[in-house]
Amino acid sequence: MSKSAVRKSAVAKRVAQSRKRMRKKGLRLVQFWVPDTRAPGFAEELARQCRVLAMHPDAEVDAWLDELNAELDADVEAQETAAIDT
Repeated sequence: MSKSAVRKSAVAKRVAQSRKRMRKKGLRLVQFWVPDTRAPGFAEELARQCRVLAMHPDAEVDAWLDELNAELDADVEAQETAAIDT
């Protein structure tokens, strides 16, 4: 067996072990596509969308966005606390 094949099988074994540990913690692997923040034009489009949102006169939308941000902050805090506890 070649060195690269041995390395690949070692990596595959570590990945499998890691996934098994995560499943035991009650987690499952989910993969999805997200915007590439390094893509040309991303920052400009983000700035454009932020300007549109900032000019939005709808107080209901503002309240909804504030609520989402609060939920996200709570989720991040809970994950950080869980990571410290493990």
